[in-house]
Amino acid sequence: MKGDSTYARLQSLGRTVVFGLCRWEAAGFERIPADGPAIVAANHVSYLDPPLLGTLSPRLIRFIAKRELFTLPMLGPLLGRFLRSIGTFPVERRRPDVRAVRESLRVLERGEVLGIFPEGTRNKLPSLAPFLDGVGWLAIKSRAPVIPVAIHGYLPLWRGSQWTRPGRLRILCGEPLHFPASQYPNGRKPFRAAATREVGRAIAALLEEASVASFPLRRVTNGSMGEAAIPIAGEVAAERASKG
Repeated sequence: MKGDSTYARLQSLGRTVVFGLCRWEAAGFERIPADGPAIVAANHVSYLDPPLLGTLSPRLIRFIAKRELFTLPMLGPLLGRFLRSIGTFPVERRRPDVRAVRESLRVLERGEVLGIFPEGTRNKLPSLAPFLDGVGWLAIKSRAPVIPVAIHGYLPLWRGSQWTRPGRLRILCGEPLHFPASQYPNGRKPFRAAATREVGRAIAALLEEASVASFPLRRVTNGSMGEAAIPIAGEVAAERASKG
């Protein structure tokens, strides 16, 4: 896709910044399928969430972003062109957006990864905000697996600030969730609501885990990510099993 080379260069730069400047722990990104369609669904705390996930993901993610980012005074046209150039597309949050739905399905039909924040907006509260059921509908309609992700550890930029900065970030990817036709035959309200609840429960469980877990960090070479301090997921699982 046009813009993929730009995305890849930014991803490389972002990894350098994340690895060099932020305290972070991550696990489970190997659960994002190596190919084929997938939906990455995460809680949303900060404007940094999309670039953070895009940096750590082994695959390019096409994010859905609020339409307001494409229409900001002065910056809007330039920012909008840039976002579109890397595959990000707008959604109208105040009403059903048919164009955004169609574009989401096209991303998945092309076998790409779609990034979505089911809360619909940034949420500074400790608990998750109610999920919009678009994630359930897309999962049922496309039959793409949903990879739940929890992001934990942002701090206020200053006391009382609505802006955030990375503290000790923990980013956890859960096991892919599948929504087969035998259990979710169509995207009608009862089924998409049930699928959305399942995604919400998975992210909530990951958030609880991230709030108390501490993963061992090792310096390893991980392909295009280069040498970086990342957790060894298999060793984490083994350690937990031995303690259990």
